[in-house]
Amino acid sequence: MLILATALGAVIPFSYKAYDKMRFTKACARIDGELRQKRLEALMQDKDLPLSVIFEGEMTFNKESVSVVHFLFYSNGSVRPEGTLLLRRGIHVSLLEIT
Repeated sequence: MLILATALGAVIPFSYKAYDKMRFTKACARIDGELRQKRLEALMQDKDLPLSVIFEGEMTFNKESVSVVHFLFYSNGSVRPEGTLLLRRGIHVSLLEIT
């Protein structure tokens, strides 16, 4: 019984950390996918489309702390504003270049 308790004591924190990292990675991938999809939609529909990004965690855009970032994807493939979107939750960090 002591061996089982010791093993579980080591596995449970590791499992939580792995789960937390997986959730963070999926959230970042979802945001990246939405940014790419909106650019493609603007090009295909030949019209300018807005997109607001909200993230559960710390978010900075061009080194400024923000709670939401509003992008406008133009029909010519460009986006405004351009810059670096940093997403952080706990120890996990991801950078997305918006160009």
